[in-house]
Amino acid sequence: MRPVVYLAALTLLAVGAAAASEAGMQRFQWQNRPLLIFAPAAGGPALRRQLEIAATHAEGWRDRDMVTIVVAGDRPVTVDGTRAKDLANAALRQRYDVPEDRFAAILVGKDGTQKLRRDGLIPASKLFQTIDAMPMRRREMREQDTSG
Repeated sequence: MRPVVYLAALTLLAVGAAAASEAGMQRFQWQNRPLLIFAPAAGGPALRRQLEIAATHAEGWRDRDMVTIVVAGDRPVTVDGTRAKDLANAALRQRYDVPEDRFAAILVGKDGTQKLRRDGLIPASKLFQTIDAMPMRRREMREQDTSG
């Protein structure tokens, strides 16, 4: 009987983590364009390079309301370098179908849907080109032109 209780408790924890991560991702909806970076380990070269791309193009990130979410190894999820208690590593991997041993970069739009996915690095030019072609971003740029 104990294994059944233990299994039920684990299931409830997993469901709770998934629900918390879903709610955590909703906080970005209509506010930000997350770039999720999944890596097998925190110190991997692909992760470091994708973060360098973000840092080098920080102004473009800000202009496009982007945030960088890192899911690396079994470490806590971070958003722009700060631990995100409302996002769970395993739940995000499951939601975006990224195995623990794979690198992936996924751009999510302000509407909460996946816009671009690569199993390798995404250059800033490709991210910006993808975002700048979105109707919402075009409207944002028009509004900036008329208010500035």
